[in-house]
Amino acid sequence: MPHIHEIDDLAGDLVDLHYFCGDFCHRSWCLESGTNYGGWNGCHELVSDTPVPCHQCGSLLNVVPDVGDEPDSAPETLQDALDRAAAVLGPMIAADVRRIDRGV
Repeated sequence: MPHIHEIDDLAGDLVDLHYFCGDFCHRSWCLESGTNYGGWNGCHELVSDTPVPCHQCGSLLNVVPDVGDEPDSAPETLQDALDRAAAVLGPMIAADVRRIDRGV
């Protein structure tokens, strides 16, 4: 899971983020660039609709597609979850979920 290096300005405000495939690349980049490592900052879930390369080695990081914000509303019902699953994952998976839920 991606590691993140935060870049702050002189006032301490966050101005940029660098993403790494692992702690080794994070440490290597800090050593090569003369930047303070600042400690382990990994195991992040990176949400992006486009591939994100490691800032050090260029390997593509595992990302979670951005599906947008859910509207503020009442808690989701089982039927709402099934309908959403059908829309996102397809009717075959939703049918399997219904079959399993019925205990068939």
